[in-house]
Amino acid sequence: MAKLSDWERYAAQHKGIVVAWINQPGAASIKQANSNGVCRAITRSWIDSCRGDTAAQIEFLKKFRAYGPDGKMLDANVPDEYIEQQVELSKAFNTSQIQFAALTKDVLDANADAKTKLNASKQDYDAALLKAQQALSVLEDFVKAVQGGQGCFDAKRFKTVDLVIAELKNQSAQSQYYGLSMTGPSGFGHVVGFEFRSDRQPASYQFLDANSGLFYFTAADDMLDFVEKKIWLAFYSNQPIGIFGLFLYDLGLDQTMSDEERKSARTDYPAKLIPEKTSDWSCVIC
Repeated sequence: MAKLSDWERYAAQHKGIVVAWINQPGAASIKQANSNGVCRAITRSWIDSCRGDTAAQIEFLKKFRAYGPDGKMLDANVPDEYIEQQVELSKAFNTSQIQFAALTKDVLDANADAKTKLNASKQDYDAALLKAQQALSVLEDFVKAVQGGQGCFDAKRFKTVDLVIAELKNQSAQSQYYGLSMTGPSGFGHVVGFEFRSDRQPASYQFLDANSGLFYFTAADDMLDFVEKKIWLAFYSNQPIGIFGLFLYDLGLDQTMSDEERKSARTDYPAKLIPEKTSDWSCVIC
């Protein structure tokens, strides 16, 4: 089971700190029967809060600051609301997987039909090609709207974590949020989140994983190095993951602001979110 003190040390080794602690596997309220979808619920909630205002982010963080009788932060904490949400989210996800399979079949069938028209008239081939393109467009829109959710403007698939890390490094100068789903043939599934905000001063890069917590860095390379060398090796390298789904999200409220408005609205960021000391949690919401 993950320990807060260990992950504070690991984060510090990569010039980062722990902002919130979750540790889903260690939460007494989590059982095998109700664990599916909790990581998805927490990640989506976090991304939604980040796309809102500072108050929304603080409200999210406060949910993961629970203390025991000794005044110390709990070793694990998953608020009941996320356990309740996972039931509906799991049902919706299972339904979306059925729809995704059907839409994928439409694309494959349309592509196969277009191939049979290669030697037909140009009119017949163009019509078949247009149908294939339309089927693909419907599938892409479905993935963004239904599987990605609010604010998702793009989605990509990768077969290895190395390709995911390379993609995130290539896009690190872009200010946006990511949800990363990891699925395998054995039924394994998990979702984590990333923040890339090079537009802030100082720059803000955060990583959220319900199996550990929320981590903050001021350099993208430090965060990605931490994810690759600590998170991946500790939790997922031995899992039979076949597909990585990367969902891209816009900045939400910040997207509608001018550069000057954004700077004015965020002059206190990340001071209100980040503790002065990794062991001093109380100042995070002061």
